[in-house]
Amino acid sequence: MKSIFFCLMILFSVSTAFAQVVIPDEAEIDPTAELKIFSLDKGVLIPRITSSQMSLITSPATGLWVYNTSQKQFFLYDANKWIPMTQTLTATADPVAMNVGEYYFNTSDNKLHYWNGTAWIIVGTL
Repeated sequence: MKSIFFCLMILFSVSTAFAQVVIPDEAEIDPTAELKIFSLDKGVLIPRITSSQMSLITSPATGLWVYNTSQKQFFLYDANKWIPMTQTLTATADPVAMNVGEYYFNTSDNKLHYWNGTAWIIVGTL
């Protein structure tokens, strides 16, 4: 009985180690992704918290993403501090970036840009 239980535990551990989630489950997923959400008429709702609630998160994970309802913008934790992910600029030229992970939305081209440490990368278009 112990050997059957042990074999089932190993099988369960291996099968969950390679698990991916697709919502809805009939959509196809890219093999490099852990999660894919597909919808033609809905979006993703990121956790919404106040500034005081955000400051109470102990040891936030690097890359943690929240929407701050007090400041009405998204924040990303970069391993040291919370950085705002959204800035609205009207200039056509990219701003000078100081920190890896900074985002800005350029209203001239309607694109969301991300600073990777070397260059601005376009990550989305309206």
